Amino acid sequence: MRWFEYAMVAFGGAMGLRSVVHWVRKPFEGDPSALRDQVWFAVFVTARAGFWFALAGAFAIYASIDTRGQPFIDDAKDHAGYLLLLLALPVVQFVAAFFLSQGNEPG
Repeated sequence: MRWFEYAMVAFGGAMGLRSVVHWVRKPFEGDPSALRDQVWFAVFVTARAGFWFALAGAFAIYASIDTRGQPFIDDAKDHAGYLLLLLALPVVQFVAAFFLSQGNEPG
């Protein structure tokens, strides 16, 4: 099933590029003088596009492992920490979206 992993690498990379192009071309709708909103928007875009690139990277890692069966699981355990990145990026995106939705009201 190596073709599936390579197809997912291509798909994840294409979606990451599409996400970067889409969000860079989208005008910033907040107050241009609000540095806080610009930083949260940059974090949001980075986490959103980064997720697709990280997903492509996970499939690339698994495609690079030549063993099958139990040895595959043993070899894949060395990269288990990478999966935390796939969990952390959507959380970061959600937090950034939450703070962007709060506006600039004091207090």
